Amino acid sequence: PDPGEHTFHMHMSPVINDCMYRNMYAYDKVVVTDLDELIIPKTAMTYREMIKEIDEKDAKSFHPARHYTFRNAYFFFDIPHVDTSMPKQLVTLRHRWRLQPSIVGYSAKTIVDPRSCINMHNHYCWGKTKLYEHGQQQYYVSEVYGLNNHYKKCHFNDYEKVDKCGPEIKMAVEDNVM
Repeated sequence: PDPGEHTFHMHMSPVINDCMYRNMYAYDKVVVTDLDELIIPKTAMTYREMIKEIDEKDAKSFHPARHYTFRNAYFFFDIPHVDTSMPKQLVTLRHRWRLQPSIVGYSAKTIVDPRSCINMHNHYCWGKTKLYEHGQQQYYVSEVYGLNNHYKKCHFNDYEKVDKCGPEIKMAVEDNVM
């Protein structure tokens, strides 16, 4: 009966899991993001190249069904720097100023091996299959390799009693990776 955000988030899991189960034998990895987000490689041109580079640089913690988790970089619409020379439809090119990446694990997004995850939420795999229970499966990707670019209005004040958006927005940095 709760019309709030919690109920909305709980209804996303069946949709995500349906996608994973439908594609588990078609693809080695599934990208789990929202419609207002894009996982953007920083040192590679494709996801495949980025994952290969990560695996080669950090083979010591390699897991056969590694999940790659990316930090959020908020490109809030409230940030005053907007490139109006770009058409309104090109949101990612109009909004090129972002906050510092969020802390590790906060609203992260994941590229996941669909054969190794029993149930997936919109941020993490909540349960592993028995075949892949061993070892550290979750890999937190350094911002050097990529970030989850998140385009939206600042939502921090929705949860806080003080203005968190204003001070955060003042510390925005330009990011032209797009």
